Amino acid sequence: MMAGHDDERTFLCGYQRTRGYGSTATPESSMRKYSSLINHTVVPSDTLQGLALRYNSSMADIKRINRLWSNESLYLKIIVKIPIYEDAPNLKVPEPPETQLVGRSSIVAHSGCSESVKDIFNRVDSNIRRTIKSVEQSEERMKSVDTR
Repeated sequence: MMAGHDDERTFLCGYQRTRGYGSTATPESSMRKYSSLINHTVVPSDTLQGLALRYNSSMADIKRINRLWSNESLYLKIIVKIPIYEDAPNLKVPEPPETQLVGRSSIVAHSGCSESVKDIFNRVDSNIRRTIKSVEQSEERMKSVDTR
């Protein structure tokens, strides 16, 4: 009888719930998987929002990976890691000459070409489509939960 009690205690005490803080989504389903990381050398004109737009990433992911507590803490770093996602639509990642690609891919040197306005708008459009699709899926899940 005592062994069963220990198993139950281990089961109940070993359980740790992932906190969502208002979100009903599971962390695994809501997080996009990145294929590699880019080391970006921070210059005084960089902003977290600008880096997220330039590399088609999100501010939250950049802050989480680099352990940045606020937007202003970006300037305390010399180099920040930027996640690059596999689902980016044929995106040429603009990199300054001192930036290198790290992770599963090999180190790549680019000539510092800038992205055109059309490319930026196409990327924004694809992000909007992805968000709309995610919202529709969430609404469908909520409807299926409500009908139970």
